[in-house]
Amino acid sequence: DVQEEKLLIITTEINAKQKCLEMLENARKRSEIIRQRYEERIKLLSDRIHNAEDEKQVAVTKLNT
Repeated sequence: DVQEEKLLIITTEINAKQKCLEMLENARKRSEIIRQRYEERIKLLSDRIHNAEDEKQVAVTKLNT
């Protein structure tokens, strides 16, 4: 019956689109995790740079006294 065939086609298309949406959502989640890790690493490195600069300043101050 034509109606059943149309329903089957529509159902198949919906299922395919749902699968695509799931894949996109998973990719978005992975991207978010990577972004968070990147930002954490940048913060860590920035903190280390600031600490090294502070230590350098302390050493320079000690040398000048």
